[in-house]
Amino acid sequence: MATLTATQQLRGLALPCIRGAGGYFASKTKYDVAWGDLILALMCPLGARPFKRNFGSTVTESVFSSLGPNTETLLKYAVEEAARAWCPHINIKAVDTRPSSEDPTTLQMKVTFSLREDSQSVDRTVYIPSKNLSSIINAQGS
Repeated sequence: MATLTATQQLRGLALPCIRGAGGYFASKTKYDVAWGDLILALMCPLGARPFKRNFGSTVTESVFSSLGPNTETLLKYAVEEAARAWCPHINIKAVDTRPSSEDPTTLQMKVTFSLREDSQSVDRTVYIPSKNLSSIINAQGS
């Protein structure tokens, strides 16, 4: 389990690697690095890492298995638990999930977080494709 003292200064690379003015390996802000840490913990399925089988979260299981009315609650819980276990330098303020307005088979998950060292809140959004999503929306009549 990560400790807060091990991540006192957040500087360096951040995920996803996107080419910017400074190239792919340009230094990022502490919020970009924290977001990269959280995405890595969220998108790694439990049991997928050799020698660290307890790393990851249940986000992929929640989205790619059968979706239902409790999916939003399960995703919020998965994000909060992954941050608590693997990103102790991040405080999750809110998790908002909804189908994307551009693509009905994509789930839009907006995470509002802050760092433990300061109280500034930051919003970041991740889009998760799911083939099951459109069938659930049509079944619910949304």
